[in-house]
Amino acid sequence: MEDRPAEISAPSASAAIIKEFPTDSGVAEVLIQFELDSATIRSDQSPLLQRIVEFARKHQDVPLQINGHTDRKTGTHEYNMTLSQKRAAAVRDYLVDVGGLDPRNLSGHGFGPNNPLTDESTPELIARNRRVEFRLE
Repeated sequence: MEDRPAEISAPSASAAIIKEFPTDSGVAEVLIQFELDSATIRSDQSPLLQRIVEFARKHQDVPLQINGHTDRKTGTHEYNMTLSQKRAAAVRDYLVDVGGLDPRNLSGHGFGPNNPLTDESTPELIARNRRVEFRLE
């Protein structure tokens, strides 16, 4: 059975991220939400991203991998692979441009729809698969 990352979801995510991350597996699922079919980070995600910036500043010696994911309901597989890479890049850019983090400690990767968390049987479950995960390298 595949290991699943620890879940950190809004609204308690801002308070929980430092407590929950790092996990034993070194992966934190942070539900950074994006506009549908877009790499645009929703504006209400800023507080959560700021908590990630705070965490990363405290642990500058540890490289952080940013993994983007998409749902399976929108677009082709190729399109979603590209979109997930753009989502990872959007979060990385936020952490660098807004958070002032060193880009040399951040890497971004896109996994498209290949690693779903849910079966996508409802709109809410579909949205959960549009996410970013953070991994300590």
